[in-house]
Amino acid sequence: MTKTVRMGVDIGGTKIAFALVDQAGNILAHHRIPTPKSMIQSAMLDVIAQGIQDLATRSPSKLTQIGIGCPGYVNMNTGVVHAAVNLDWKDVPLRDEISNRLSDHYIVQIANDVNAQLLGEVRFGAAKALSDVVYIAIGTGFGGAALVNGELAYGGHFASMEIGHIPLDANGRVCTCGQVGCVEMYVSGIGLMCAYEAYQDQYLSSSLATMETPTTVDILEYMKKNDPLADIIRCEVVDWLVRTLMICDRMLNPQSVIIGGGLGAALYPLIVDDVRASYNKTMLDNSFPADAIVEAQISDTAIGATCLFEELISQ
Repeated sequence: MTKTVRMGVDIGGTKIAFALVDQAGNILAHHRIPTPKSMIQSAMLDVIAQGIQDLATRSPSKLTQIGIGCPGYVNMNTGVVHAAVNLDWKDVPLRDEISNRLSDHYIVQIANDVNAQLLGEVRFGAAKALSDVVYIAIGTGFGGAALVNGELAYGGHFASMEIGHIPLDANGRVCTCGQVGCVEMYVSGIGLMCAYEAYQDQYLSSSLATMETPTTVDILEYMKKNDPLADIIRCEVVDWLVRTLMICDRMLNPQSVIIGGGLGAALYPLIVDDVRASYNKTMLDNSFPADAIVEAQISDTAIGATCLFEELISQ
């Protein structure tokens, strides 16, 4: 029997992940490339298409379906990315642009990257057998997705759950989207770097503060060492994440909240206890228990994109 193989592509702010995945969710082959910086849009699309073609040659059976997860407002019906702030994309016909660049004919489906990641958890991970779930993706930016009564919440314009761009502080940091005080400016890779710049001068005894050009990896490492500057950054992440979870709970009352994304996976063990403890103080009757805040089980973000076809079949 011929094995069904699909390709998933996850376009992120720092990397683009490609994976060949079988029906059981096993990764048969994969590779990652850095997300190009300061590259014109057409050249970046060329890079993505080339990555697809390179991996397609390693498929053990005929490949016909390619799912692509992309940040921003993504219309699954038209295949257009209407706004991806961290990629500086606006009204990009991603599905057609990629299809036209591929030498073979494939069925290409695109979706918001966090929706795709949640689908991966529904099919293979922490959201199995659940009907109401919120997925929080912490990476370069901050995104969300929701399963409501067993169905993905898309919204009328495919912009549902863009919770990273909820402004919660009128006197806060200016966001890349143009608003002020958005969640993304506090709980994300961008947020960690902004916090470092905001608090560095206040913690001159901190070893982290002496670094000229730290990365998010450096900040995470110093969090593990209880560095005072790193700890204040960690506390800020906890505070803003709990505020966001409160909004999700009051609106959707999910059975579970899943924390995922590349940075989310690294932050999770450093913040989960404090997030649960702080969130527990805010709980109302009929709210989900704090221990229902769990870690994503699907580590390769490209796996979720291969589940887009399952979602189409179920509709």
